[in-house]
Order: sequence, then structure tokens, then C-alpha cells
Amino acid sequence: MQSLPKFIIISTLGPSSLNLPFLNYCARHSLCHFRLNAVHMNSGDLEEYIHYVTTGIRDQEVSFYLDLPGSKLRIGKFNAEMSLGKDEIKNLIPADDSDGNEIPIPSENFFRFIIEGDELLLQDGSIRLSVIKAETSRLITKVNAGGILRSRAGILIKDRIYPFQKQMEHFNIYLELAAAYQIGFLALSYVSSARDLQDLRSHCRNLSYQPALIAKIEFPSALNDLGAIIDASDGLWYCRGDLGTFISPKELADWQDKIIELSLFKKKPVIIAGQVFQYMVTHPQPSRSEVVHFYHMLKQHVSGIVLSDETTLGDFPLETIQQVFSLLP
Repeated sequence: MQSLPKFIIISTLGPSSLNLPFLNYCARHSLCHFRLNAVHMNSGDLEEYIHYVTTGIRDQEVSFYLDLPGSKLRIGKFNAEMSLGKDEIKNLIPADDSDGNEIPIPSENFFRFIIEGDELLLQDGSIRLSVIKAETSRLITKVNAGGILRSRAGILIKDRIYPFQKQMEHFNIYLELAAAYQIGFLALSYVSSARDLQDLRSHCRNLSYQPALIAKIEFPSALNDLGAIIDASDGLWYCRGDLGTFISPKELADWQDKIIELSLFKKKPVIIAGQVFQYMVTHPQPSRSEVVHFYHMLKQHVSGIVLSDETTLGDFPLETIQQVFSLLP
């Protein structure tokens, strides 16, 4: 089982960063820590990414972090990004994909669960839809907060938890691939209790596979079992995007400090994820507030950060990793 180094910058690989200039810079500066987000990839995509990185970087040790899908519903696929304007009326349909006029949700049970008056939160809550009519064949919604919607974005229900079934059987193929490539780190999404990690570790043992298990803190229920989750894991990711749709910004900040303190007490690494350098998705330099926050995390002895949109679909992935690296003491 691999162990996490003192401080790391984990870059999520995507269309913007899967290129040799980005990988070569990471190799030159020992920044070869790469997240593979299984939510947006099938097994073939994952193998393609692994092969591209390992053949492009031959003389540097590479650490892969496979981010396993958890108990979260996501919208289906459509051909292009969808622009949603405030007060626009938009239909949701039970389907795997659509032509872009309607939002597909690949779950018929979801349409039985939703009621009129529910508010749906998409893409970490940046897009909000209120349900004005609920039917088993479609939901008619009004856009409360608009934006650009992408395929496979997450969808949550404000003040209600959708009853998911156990997800282990749905990502067996990812675990088998991870075992075959001996990927060192598995990050489990939407951990709700220590049992989720214990089940995953047992499943890995059955494959004669011993990765380090990282618990992603995204559901409020995880906060109620935090001590046991830390004990059952090899490290935490404090994921502020989804968790921030369930709790207030003040609570989000308070819990970040509590989780850092408790993780350090238990001698487990804690990594901060979620809009760490979000400004750099569209700008070649970080904002001043991001830099100040980054230095504050360093002083708190955080173990690392995760770059997500910044390196998957941002306009400046190379500049992002360069800027962040330059901030390290």
C-alpha cells in the first residue's frame, strides 16, 4: 500500500491536461499525482489515460488516484453544453441522453420520488431548478439560478436525500481495472459511514489488491461518523463542492478546520478539494483570496489539494500547475 507524501498537488486529468507539455512539466517538478475521475470515464477511457501518462512519463514515478463513483445521481448525456437562463422553463425526462432540449435523468425511480416544490441542485448547486409540475414521465422546472450545464453533472435535492441502493456492484469493473494496473489510491465518493470503507477494503482484498483508501467527505451524514471514517481510511478528501450544497458556507468553513484538526490528531492526511483555484479555470493567474487561503492551508499542515475543473476543462491547466507550484515554500 502506498502512503501519501507530505504535501501534494493532485491534478485531475481531462481534455485540457492530457497533453505532453502539461505532463512534462509535472514530471520535471515531481508533480505526477493524477486523479482519474471514473464518473466521467468508462473503463476504456481509463486505460487510455493510464497508457498515455505512463508512456509519456517514463522516468518519473506516477501516482494515480482513481475516484470511484458513489451514491450520487447524475444527469445523462447530451451533445453540447446547455445554457440555462433564469426563469427559463426546462423539462427533465427519464432517459440516458437527449438532443439537448431536455435534461435527461437516467433513473425512472427519481421521477417517482420528486414532488412539486422540490428544488434541484446541479453542478455543486451553481444551477438550481424548482419543480413546478411532477409527473412520472417528466418534470417541469423553472430555473432559479442559471448557468452552463454539462453532461454527467451531479444532481441533488435541497433538504432531501435520495434513497440510493448500495453501489458496490456498479463499479466492480473499475476495481478490477485498478487492481490490474495496481493503482495506488482509491478515492470513494459519498462516504456516509465507516462501513462504506470497510466494505470497499474487503472487496479489494478479494482481488488481492491493497490500495490506500481515501474517504471523500461530501454528505452531511459523514460528519456524524467522522472519527470512525478517519480510522477506517488512509486519508480524507474534504470536498467542499457537494457538501456546500447541504450545509451553510459558515458551517463549511467551520467543518474544514475541525476535519483538519481531527485528521492531524489521528495522524491521517487530509486533502482539500473543491474550487481551490477556481479563478484559474478562466484566468492565467489565481485570485488574491485564493493565494491567501492556500497559504492558510499550508500553515494548518494540510496534506495537499485537488485541482478539478482547473485542469480538466479549464483554459489554463499548465499555468495553473505552474502557479500553484510557485506558491509552495
